[in-house]
Amino acid sequence: MDMAGKKIHGDGFTRIFVTDSYTRDEDRKSMIHRQGEKIVQAGFEEVAPKLEGRKYVLGDQPCIADFALFYVEFWADRTRIALPKALHAHYQRMLRRPAVRQVLSEEGYGSMFR
Repeated sequence: MDMAGKKIHGDGFTRIFVTDSYTRDEDRKSMIHRQGEKIVQAGFEEVAPKLEGRKYVLGDQPCIADFALFYVEFWADRTRIALPKALHAHYQRMLRRPAVRQVLSEEGYGSMFR
């Protein structure tokens, strides 16, 4: 999942969130943004089969990889990028964790839970 993580975060979301670092040309910005969305979606499609039939990345208990995956799932949710079924289920499972809810509430996303 390391290469998929690099694709999703480093190659995909940077194009979405910091488009200016790729181009200052206003005509090219939307192309760069769309390219980022495609990279994110391809990365998610690569990760999704690895989560099939699992609650978490390594099985029944969450590990650090689950929290790393969660934050890009969160970004996808915030930018309206659809998650594959297995990742959507993982994201929903993570959102139910009390520690995740607490951190998101502290960061100003408490309205997600109302």
